[in-house]
Amino acid sequence: DEYKELAKQWQQQKETLLDYILSGDFHGNTYKISKRDSYAEEMAEFFNGFNGNVLKFCASFIESKIGKKKTIKAMPAFFIAFEDFYNKIFYLYKSGKADNAGNNIAISYMYECFKYVQQQLNKLRVEQGKFDYSDQITVVHTGVNNNPHLVKHIANQWQCIMVDEFQDTDSLQLEIFDKCFNDGRHDLIYVGDPKQAIYDFRGADVFVYNQAKRQTKQQFNLATNWRSSDRMLAISNAMFNFQGSFKFPWLEFTPSSPKPDQQQQLEDSYPPVAIIDCELTNRKALLANEIKRFLMAAKINKQAIKPENCAILVNRNQDAIELYDYLLSQDVSVSLWSESGVFATAVAKQMYYLIRALNYPSQSHIFTVLHGLFFDLSLNQLQQLEMEKVLAEFVDYRLQIHHLDVVTVIEQIFEDKQLSARLLQRIDGERHYADLQHIIELLQQQIEQGCNHNHLEQWLASQIQQSEVMENDEQRKRRIESDSKKISIMTIHKSKGLEFDHVFIPYADKITNSTPKDNINLRACLATHDENNQGVLYWRHSKTAQVSHVFEKQAENIRNLYVAITRARHRVYLGVD
Repeated sequence: DEYKELAKQWQQQKETLLDYILSGDFHGNTYKISKRDSYAEEMAEFFNGFNGNVLKFCASFIESKIGKKKTIKAMPAFFIAFEDFYNKIFYLYKSGKADNAGNNIAISYMYECFKYVQQQLNKLRVEQGKFDYSDQITVVHTGVNNNPHLVKHIANQWQCIMVDEFQDTDSLQLEIFDKCFNDGRHDLIYVGDPKQAIYDFRGADVFVYNQAKRQTKQQFNLATNWRSSDRMLAISNAMFNFQGSFKFPWLEFTPSSPKPDQQQQLEDSYPPVAIIDCELTNRKALLANEIKRFLMAAKINKQAIKPENCAILVNRNQDAIELYDYLLSQDVSVSLWSESGVFATAVAKQMYYLIRALNYPSQSHIFTVLHGLFFDLSLNQLQQLEMEKVLAEFVDYRLQIHHLDVVTVIEQIFEDKQLSARLLQRIDGERHYADLQHIIELLQQQIEQGCNHNHLEQWLASQIQQSEVMENDEQRKRRIESDSKKISIMTIHKSKGLEFDHVFIPYADKITNSTPKDNINLRACLATHDENNQGVLYWRHSKTAQVSHVFEKQAENIRNLYVAITRARHRVYLGVD
């Protein structure tokens, strides 16, 4: 209500308030007349979602900028009220000093906002019947804490419970397991490796694993490594077998032994761990050259190395895409395992532009399509087109979609204009073509469910916007049939649970050197852990929180590198500078 009232007052008094701060009574270049419109836009942005650099509109800040020997009119009530509201939300440090009262007000205010948003989300979920995996966990957690009959019913279903990949659990799941099965009458077995806990961004908490481990009666280690060769295992053991290798004292490394009777041995002069030592700017070229040399020269038991038994692991999807495009240009046979759904691809966006042009055949919409990925016309080619003829053609397409479905018309366009052949001629054409076929299939499914051409455009736009949220939906993963005989490029997170004879980690130094220091002050709160390993939210100005947050991120980076290295049976390449 306070926010709405301030927004209303700003709209009513905007010109008067801007006149006040632009009166020339303030020293220096604090308030410039030339920026009047910019100031108005900044406040409009703030009242459209709490964004914008609006400290300059707080009464204390304005007073601090009064010029020498200047007297100004009484401070407008709006600036005083605005500062009070701003402090409640963002906790400004007045005169460089923080007070606990202001801190508590800010946190309490944020917490009330959080509770309100949570209530509204829960209401919408119930009304629309939409629940994701996190919602299901929350619902079960609430149920077992409030309903003893539900606990009894779940507990009676199973005698022995084995929870795999337990390092990726969270506190709610642990409480569910404890409530239902940790009663002395069940066999509750947790299986996991905390050194492979790399899903913090999805809510997993390695500290919860440690908490559960301390509560167990018996603990066992798997002493034999059934994946890596003895030479590879000796190297990886040496890399991590020292005190504090994983930062936390409770996260210990236990060396493992190789499987007995190993027969496969790599036949070349390189060690199990090879270093690609160069600056980042030259890393791609050296990687391409080494892959070519390696595939030609190296053998296992006198058999040539198969590309499908090799993988390139990176930390980010963007790195994977850039490497994929570069290696293709160097005639290296690679495939891309992307964690982004097909709706996050360039093809999805181009398909949206095409459907929009079919629904609304304006010159600007058509130009966007013709200049895009499918038609790929240059600006010179666009200028030479007979625009009236092109417009008439798209108007005819629009008439057709009233009698035929959109997908049928699109397929006809691709056939008439030979767009598929044009797409496949590109270096990355196979990937784009696979995305195209996948999107057309999904569009057809929507049509079969009664979606008309207008709704189809809206649906596709929505899917593109939500593509990051949808990244784990298996239905929307890329499907490229010929990739089974190529070197795989994927993120480390995607590689977890997989194994390859040979692994390339071209940006190993970027993994271990990545820290959140650069943007840490942009966050209102920081999630970290206290001295008792309990998850806590700290206000962003806490130095304790910043140090802890950076430390935990560095520890996770080491676990990322560990996961990447341990995907290899025979050899791993590390790119460093």
